[in-house]
Amino acid sequence: MTRSGISYRISITFMLSITSLSRMAKKAKRLLLSEWWQLSPRCKNVIPLRWLWSLATLPVPFHFLHYAEKFDFPVVGVVPAIKPAARLTANGIVGLLATRGTVKRSYTHELIARFANECQIEMLGSAEMVELAEAKLHGEDVSLDALKRILRPWLRMKEPPDTVVLGCTHFPLLQEELLQVLPEGTRLVDSGAAIARRTAWLLEHEAPDAKSADANIALLYGNDARS
Repeated sequence: MTRSGISYRISITFMLSITSLSRMAKKAKRLLLSEWWQLSPRCKNVIPLRWLWSLATLPVPFHFLHYAEKFDFPVVGVVPAIKPAARLTANGIVGLLATRGTVKRSYTHELIARFANECQIEMLGSAEMVELAEAKLHGEDVSLDALKRILRPWLRMKEPPDTVVLGCTHFPLLQEELLQVLPEGTRLVDSGAAIARRTAWLLEHEAPDAKSADANIALLYGNDARS
């Protein structure tokens, strides 16, 4: 990552990866708030952690951030890009494509009420989209028919969303395929740029020890051997 000509390397990033949210939904909170909490300090004792992202794919991102103050390294949370989408929309209709958990949770509705209360928000929750994205990562083709089926509620609308928020960190992986299925001119918005700006700012102002010449290491914790 580069900011103002300064190059930063993160020695280690600890991220959680839940491969099939549909299979994990019932025990996700217990897994994240107990198993991860117990695991992360042990990992830090072995290899110093420099940074952590709480991904939007996780069922309890805001709950998790309550634990941020217990760590001595920065935690960057990820939320759906509702605010920029509300500014970009021309027809006032914004689609939120996310996991079912994100669509249902109160923090999502609080974001909408705060930043998009003058917009019509159409929400679609899909666990299958996560599986399609991870299948693409493993070299498999993405079924456009599957995407059309998932997006059918929008595709059948007389006036569909002209701006779609990709509310899961997996979904930008499917941007090319989504643009083939959604109406021409649809804007796709995600939190990637905001996360990068926030991370760059923290690296420069609050986490100078994250600079390192060591190679980056990522620890992925999940329930699927492929991850």
